[in-house]
Amino acid sequence: MAYDFDTERKKQNKFEALPEGRYNVKAIKAEAKVVQASGNEMMTVTFQVGDKGEYNGRRLFDNFVLKSTVFWKLFSFFDAGGKEDFPKNGDELNDIVDAAVGLTASVFVEVEEERNRLSGYKPIPEDVKKDLEFDGDIEFSEGENKKVVPDASFQ
Repeated sequence: MAYDFDTERKKQNKFEALPEGRYNVKAIKAEAKVVQASGNEMMTVTFQVGDKGEYNGRRLFDNFVLKSTVFWKLFSFFDAGGKEDFPKNGDELNDIVDAAVGLTASVFVEVEEERNRLSGYKPIPEDVKKDLEFDGDIEFSEGENKKVVPDASFQ
């Protein structure tokens, strides 16, 4: 059997850093984890780029450590995704993970040591949202329990 490796290679989501710039993304996976060195809880999020063009479908990754000195980053992400009142007092890590999946945001991507660093989460303007393309299902996990949620419309 002959394989079309050239086409398949182009489909693969490479882990090469994306060029610096602003991208519109959707959180397609979130996981609850613990930072080994500090013992702090954190949420890891996998984003998919929705902008049309060369980088459509590519993945970006970010970590949100649950520590008061860096809560601003978590708040920035949820605010950009339209959940300005979240998280609330008493919410636990799994509540935060559940709420993250499906959120969309515009994020600034920088390149540091051949890796992407995400910052500057902002809401995606409504007129831009209609032109974005996301594919596949979105997934989240609660500790070891992974769930797949059908692709949802923008929240």
